[in-house]
Amino acid sequence: MTAMQRIQRWHAQARRSRAIHLGLVWGVWLVPLFALSARWFGAGTASAVVAFAIAAIAAWIWRGVRRLDREWLVRRLNALRSDMDDSADLLFAEPDSLRGLQRLQRERLQRRIEAGPDSDLREPQSWRAFAAGATIALAL
Repeated sequence: MTAMQRIQRWHAQARRSRAIHLGLVWGVWLVPLFALSARWFGAGTASAVVAFAIAAIAAWIWRGVRRLDREWLVRRLNALRSDMDDSADLLFAEPDSLRGLQRLQRERLQRRIEAGPDSDLREPQSWRAFAAGATIALAL
């Protein structure tokens, strides 16, 4: 597996982790939203409200995942892997735009990624937000 394929896999894992976390944090509110809406306005209106809420949550998740862009990836690689020598941006540069030492450094980084262990670029998630939201949602 090439270095870029490994990086793309790590990036996809981080994005998937963020999407799942945001989905859980916001998704717990769908049950009390439906229950309260159904009680006050009826099942038809509650279904429409929940459908709108699902669309809003999907947009929120999409926005949160979109923040994990290439700049985030470069910062994360540089922060988590000391063997990147703060040069992870060279991995994403056009090869024709690199000069002698930059090309050499890029090749070194690629070899280090290919030979090194897998990296977990996922950010630590706050499960307190999920626990607090789930507790309040269940209470409602």
